[in-house]
Amino acid sequence: LRTKAAPKLSETIRRNLRHLGFRQSELEAKLDALDEPRSNGFDAVELLFSPNPGEPLKPLRAIASSGEISRLMLAIKSALAAHDAIPLLVFDEIDTNVGGEIAHAVGAKMQTLGRDHQVICITHLPQVAATASSHFVGERIRNYAKSAGRDDRKKSRACSVAKANRPCNSQPVY
Repeated sequence: LRTKAAPKLSETIRRNLRHLGFRQSELEAKLDALDEPRSNGFDAVELLFSPNPGEPLKPLRAIASSGEISRLMLAIKSALAAHDAIPLLVFDEIDTNVGGEIAHAVGAKMQTLGRDHQVICITHLPQVAATASSHFVGERIRNYAKSAGRDDRKKSRACSVAKANRPCNSQPVY
């Protein structure tokens, strides 16, 4: 079953990755038969990834960038969303080293995931935050977070956009 599913899953993840800014990335599901079955099957599965052309495929555990790992997990979770029962997904600074078009794509993917899962995302990009149904704003001077109403959310996004021109009183965390 895994032998048949691996190529299809790999292709779906690759397609998701292209939408998330990895336009020329490669991903492959490597299956190795085990001598004896384990609790999770008769073979070992390892995902190999290359974020850039010309780089060799490497095990996911060998990839250092947290931003790459976060977006890769978003691509994987998007591919598996209809088949897994994990109710809560947390993405911490998934927007590291992205902006513009990719930030919109990240937000759209998370919004789609949010239809069947609870998604918590810590972001500093208004393009990503704009897709959320709820926001929480963290302030650096205090040790608490509060739920943000509709007006607070608009102000927080506006503050994020305007931050380059003038300081804001609070740091938005979505």
